[in-house]
Amino acid sequence: MKKFFSLLIILLLLFTAIPVNAEPTVSITKNKSTVLVGETVEIKFTFKDSGVIGGVHATIGYDTTKLSYVSGDSSFGDDANGIKINKQGDLKVVLGDNTSTVKTVVVTIKFKALAVGETEISVTTKEMVDVDKNFIGAPDESTTISVKQENKSNNANLKWLTVPKGCTLVPKFSKDVTNYTCTVPGSVTSFPMDWEKEDPKATDVVSGALSLKVGENTRKVTVTAQDGTKKVYTVKITRLAPEVTATPELTPTPTPAPTQEPIKVTVEEQEYTLNPTISLALPDGFNKETHLYNGTEIETAVLSGIKLVQLNDGTRDMFFVYNEQTHTFSAFKQIANTNKTYTALEEKPDILPESAVSQHKVIADGEYTVWPFTQFGEGYYIIHIMNSLGEKYPAVYCEADGSVQKLSLKALETEQTGTNIEITPKPAGNFFDNLKIDWMLVAIIVCAIILVAIIVVIIVMLAKNKKMKKQEAPKRQWGFEDPYDINIDEEEAVKNETTFSQDDIDFI
Repeated sequence: MKKFFSLLIILLLLFTAIPVNAEPTVSITKNKSTVLVGETVEIKFTFKDSGVIGGVHATIGYDTTKLSYVSGDSSFGDDANGIKINKQGDLKVVLGDNTSTVKTVVVTIKFKALAVGETEISVTTKEMVDVDKNFIGAPDESTTISVKQENKSNNANLKWLTVPKGCTLVPKFSKDVTNYTCTVPGSVTSFPMDWEKEDPKATDVVSGALSLKVGENTRKVTVTAQDGTKKVYTVKITRLAPEVTATPELTPTPTPAPTQEPIKVTVEEQEYTLNPTISLALPDGFNKETHLYNGTEIETAVLSGIKLVQLNDGTRDMFFVYNEQTHTFSAFKQIANTNKTYTALEEKPDILPESAVSQHKVIADGEYTVWPFTQFGEGYYIIHIMNSLGEKYPAVYCEADGSVQKLSLKALETEQTGTNIEITPKPAGNFFDNLKIDWMLVAIIVCAIILVAIIVVIIVMLAKNKKMKKQEAPKRQWGFEDPYDINIDEEEAVKNETTFSQDDIDFI
C-alpha cells in the first residue's frame, strides 16, 4: 500500500511539473471612449502569449469617414516602422524579431476624430508566431468609440480691460457694460489698452487710432464668440488741450517770408506737419536719404525697405513709417531687449499660417501687433521685429515676464514646449572688430613651441655626436695610428696551422 501511495505522489508531482500553455490573447484598451471632433484618441492593442512572441501580423480596421490615422508605435524591439497604411487604405501591422524575448507586444495607434457618430475599431490577427516562426494563433477583437460635436460657446465677454494711467473709466469696468468714457490731460498723446477674454477660443480685434488728438477719440475692442456672437466694448476718450506756458515779451524781430507752405498730412484722423528735414536722432542702423514727396524734397531715414519721416503734432516731433506704395503713414514703434533696440513691424511673419489672427498687446508702455504662439503655452506671442542691420525675423513675447526673444525655427518644426530661444543679432563691424584674443593663452602656446624646439635641437646634436664617435678608428697609446695593425685570432691560427717566419716576428 505504501508503494502505491508513493507512486501516486510521484505521478502527481510529474503532472504538475509539466507546463500547460495558455491560449494567446489579444486585448484592446483606449484612453477615452468619447472624443470630440478634431480631438485624438489613443488605442492600444496588446498581443500576449505564454511563450516568446517572434512576430505579429494583423490588420486594424476603422471607419475612415469618422477617424483618420495619425501615428503608430510598437513596443516590439526596434521594428517601430512596421505599422503602415497600404494602397488599399488598410492599416497593417507587420512586426518581427528573431531575437525577441518578450511574451507581450503592445501596438499603440492614434486616431483623429473626423465626424459625429459611433464607430468600431477592430483588430484581425492574421498570424502570431514564435521566434522559430511556428504559428501560435490569436483571436480577433474590437471596441467602439463615440465621436461628438463640441458645443460652440456664445461667450463674447471680456474678463478685464485696462487703460493708461491718468484715465478713469466711467462707469467702472464690467463685462456686461460695453460703453465707457474717459478724460485725459493734454500731455497724454496715446491710449494703449490691454484686455483678456473670458473664453480663450473667442477672437478679438481692436480698432481706433492709438495716438490721441485734442478732443474726442474712440477706441473699440470687438470680441467674437465661437458661435459668431459679437460684443463691442467702446471707450470714448476726451483729450484736453495742452497747457500753454506764458513766455516773457521779447523785442519783436522781423520774420522772413516763408519759402513754402508747410506740408500737412493726416494719420488716423489726426493732422500732422511733415518736417522737410530730420532733426531727431536716427534709430540704430537707419541712414538719411532724400525723397520727393508731392514735388518737395524731404529727408527720410531708411533701413531695409523701412522709410521714416519726421512729423509734428503741434507739441512734439516724432518718427512715422511712410509707405510709398499706399502713400500712408503709421506709427514707428521700437522695442528694447537687454541692451539693444529693435524696430517693431506690423506685417505678419512669413512663417505664420494664413489663418493666424493678430492681436494687440501692451509691451513696455506701447501697443504692438502680436500673434498667439500656442506651441509654448498660454501667454506667449510672436512679434515681428527688425534689428539695426536690417534683418527681419519673428521674436517671442512672454506676457509673464515681459521679455522679447528671437524665435528659433526649431520650435515651429516640433510642437514640444520649451524656452530654447535667444536673441542672436548679427554683430556689427568686420571680423577683426569682433574678434576677442586671449593674449595669456597665446603667450603660453608660443613658450611651449620654443621649449619643444630647443629639446629637439639638443636631441639631434647628441645623436650626431654619438654617431661621429662610432666612426672614429681605435688609436694606440703612443698617439699615432698603425696602418699595419692586424688582429690575429690565435685559436684560428693554430687550427689552420698558421706559422710565422723569423722575418715576420722581427718586423712586428
